[in-house]
Amino acid sequence: MPHRFLALLFLALAISAIAQPVPTDLFNGLKWRLIGPFRGGRVVAVAGVPGDSTTFYFGAVNGGIWKTTDGGAVPSLAQASLPDVYELEVDGQPLADKSLREARIRERFGITVVAVRRSSGELLINPPAETVINTGDRIRVFGLRDQIDNFIPLRSQHEAATATQPMKAAE
Repeated sequence: MPHRFLALLFLALAISAIAQPVPTDLFNGLKWRLIGPFRGGRVVAVAGVPGDSTTFYFGAVNGGIWKTTDGGAVPSLAQASLPDVYELEVDGQPLADKSLREARIRERFGITVVAVRRSSGELLINPPAETVINTGDRIRVFGLRDQIDNFIPLRSQHEAATATQPMKAAE
């Protein structure tokens, strides 16, 4: 019997605590504002810039990184200014028959070779500086589009138009 009484007393106190009114002035300063694109998609992440209350980045689940500099009023696609992975074919000089160290790709262009696919199909991920690049190899580089565009003149012109597409996520 005393357990039932205590249980009922606890239940009554819990219900009365939940039913307490909340002062509306606590919510007067809150305002809704959109900080991402006007869409119904899911969010991977949202990040602000310390010291800048109007700049935010929004990562969408189905792709795209959005940026707003006006507190969310006008979001824009920011992905164009982010690095990507590109695959380029080595079709001769000046890269063929040189090691990555000798080619100085990172030093000269600011891009990083993250993989080398040999013409035999072998894939070298995170190749060491001693890796020699051969004609017919495909190199995967990480960098900004303008850095890739500066790198392309080292290759023959007939390959340049088709080889600089960003890689698909499934590859």
